[in-house]
Amino acid sequence: MHRSLQLFGAFMLVLLSACRKEEPAVPVAVPAPSQFDLSITGEPGVRMLLGGQEVSIRGSIDEGMFTQFGTDGTPVDPPALSTKRFWASLYDGGLAMERFRMTVGNLVYEGPQVIPDLLDSVLATGPRIFGDASIGDQVVQLEYTDASGVVWSSVCDPQAGGAFTIVEVNSGYDGIGNFGYYVDVKATFSASFRNCLTDATRSATGGVLVLRFRDL
Repeated sequence: MHRSLQLFGAFMLVLLSACRKEEPAVPVAVPAPSQFDLSITGEPGVRMLLGGQEVSIRGSIDEGMFTQFGTDGTPVDPPALSTKRFWASLYDGGLAMERFRMTVGNLVYEGPQVIPDLLDSVLATGPRIFGDASIGDQVVQLEYTDASGVVWSSVCDPQAGGAFTIVEVNSGYDGIGNFGYYVDVKATFSASFRNCLTDATRSATGGVLVLRFRDL
């Protein structure tokens, strides 16, 4: 009798197992990458993978992210030669701080102003080297500020294996700045960003940026 009950119990377990339906696998949510138009005629902004995490900063007034531009250098009276660097940035109005900046330079010119052809030459398509932009007109420097206010710079790192290339430019006149002339730049990059205070580093890959430059 006891053995019959054991056999009956085993039979019922087999029957229940056969009738049990496979539970469907729960899909894993994968966040969609941030999408906005980073073509040369699209929106200003930057997108990169920083330490494996996507960073996307879109220049949109509606989202409180403003584009800025400016220059710095040493102007002197001609015929002596002046020097100038050009920068463009994305400023977060909500956080009240600059989030990303690209600086190129160092242009040597005879003042009082930089004519459009010279601005074109500084921002022409082609590769650039990382470094302090004050040392030459083919040098570029990048700064990224994270949401907590920590600044990460390309200048403090030797950039072994880093690359920066201006792949496309678009220029025109809109009446703002000297000669009312601007140059839009699209560039691709990979770089090592370093916190100059702590020497911590974060690697950026797959970087794309679109920014507008002017002479002021």
